[in-house]
Amino acid sequence: MRLAARWGPRRVAACVLACVLAAAGCSGQQSPSESGPDAVRARAVASHDRWAGDEAARQAAEYVAAHDLNAAWAECMTERGYATQWERAIAAPQLAGDPLAASIWLTAPHTTMFSTAARLEAWPLRQQEAHQRGLGDPEGRAAAACRAGTGTGAGAAGDAARRPLELAQLETAWQAALAPLGQRFGGATAWLACLDEQHVPALSDWDPAGMAQAFAEIRPAPEDVPVGSEAESPAWAVFLAQERTFADADWTCRSQHYAEAMPELPAVVSAFETAHAAAIDTMATHWREVEAKARELGWSPQRPYGVLTP
Repeated sequence: MRLAARWGPRRVAACVLACVLAAAGCSGQQSPSESGPDAVRARAVASHDRWAGDEAARQAAEYVAAHDLNAAWAECMTERGYATQWERAIAAPQLAGDPLAASIWLTAPHTTMFSTAARLEAWPLRQQEAHQRGLGDPEGRAAAACRAGTGTGAGAAGDAARRPLELAQLETAWQAALAPLGQRFGGATAWLACLDEQHVPALSDWDPAGMAQAFAEIRPAPEDVPVGSEAESPAWAVFLAQERTFADADWTCRSQHYAEAMPELPAVVSAFETAHAAAIDTMATHWREVEAKARELGWSPQRPYGVLTP
């Protein structure tokens, strides 16, 4: 079965340093003032999300993709006497990371990357694991037969919803536009050296470049990650404390250059918007159409997993 093939519970463990740099700025909600680094960042992120898709748009794309991949399969299963909901195949949107992470010096302060990824994935993983446990031998054979009979060509529309060609082209151009600003302060070597000096407990047996895998090793199981209004488990509290320790060390090493870079960011973003105006409009239209299609299928920002939303 292909339901959970691309987003297993240890997906973060595969990240190398480039992944860490791209995601290290996933932060908690901030209320930026009208001026200053936070306001500059907020405007840049809003500009980026118009063409890259915000969290709601990306979740809508996963909804469309799940329907494309599994609706016919679920119908086949139901016809064979095994009532199945295609919504069980809805994945959490892949963690977008920090739009400004062309350089570690531009990423947002006080990262919550690791807990954000865990929260995004916990509910879909629980659903998938419960479904797999419930499959007896006859149902498993029916599932395989239905997949064989309905899988040919399935997934193309979902892939187009998630990753249209124009998106990849704009991402490449965006990274190229931001990189020179961050490079003024040097590469990641200085940051890694500084982080090593902070002696983060979660990284005690790891080189800082392996922090994604280090946090994957201590990540709680999906049932220990709170979903919705669930109470915080002891394992989750420990994980958050370790993440906060890392976030504090990270910001100690980056805060000075971050403050120096932010005032120059608006001119870079403005130039990008001018140079790529047509492609940006195309992608903005794409995300509106994806959300409209997802709504037809039962999605809303308040019900990202449809009938299975917790």
